[in-house]
Amino acid sequence: METAVVCQTPAFTLQGWSHWDHRREEVSVSWDELKAAKPGDKWEARDPSNFRRGSENQEAVVVYKDDNGVAVLHRTYGLTNDERPSKFVSLELVWYEFTK
Repeated sequence: METAVVCQTPAFTLQGWSHWDHRREEVSVSWDELKAAKPGDKWEARDPSNFRRGSENQEAVVVYKDDNGVAVLHRTYGLTNDERPSKFVSLELVWYEFTK
């Protein structure tokens, strides 16, 4: 008889990192946390080195929730690793649907 293994995975994982010393902060958000969240709740992962250049930070904010799921706005931002670094920002809205 074969045995199947089912592992629970996070709904999503945020990462903050530094290009300079390759340090990383990870924040995993579980499905239970999403189900308990309210609009306005926020999770963040920041560059742990706090270097200005070559860094990336991520955050996620609950913008809408109902019985079927939750809408989360993901924002990634930081500074490029160029000699003259420039800011960057990207946004993504994700719908996480709850199972019944």
